[in-house]
Amino acid sequence: MKPPHGSGGAEVSSIRGLLDDLNSDDAGRAEDAQHALQAIGRRAVEPVLRDLPQLGIFGTLCVLELLTDGRPGTLVTLEWIGEADR
Repeated sequence: MKPPHGSGGAEVSSIRGLLDDLNSDDAGRAEDAQHALQAIGRRAVEPVLRDLPQLGIFGTLCVLELLTDGRPGTLVTLEWIGEADR
């Protein structure tokens, strides 16, 4: 099924590629993907959480850093959700 016009089909494809990069054996590539997903913001949250079980150990660590601000128990996801109103 083709995504509707303006639905961000290219962005979804980009997010998918970045999620694949999180599993890279190259830590630099995985970290670049992490930063790119962070820049995408809240639109990346759903696909990241959906694909989390398929990620390797390093990819999972990248996601944990992505969803927190580096302190245990602090979710950036809530901040991303607020971006919808901006």
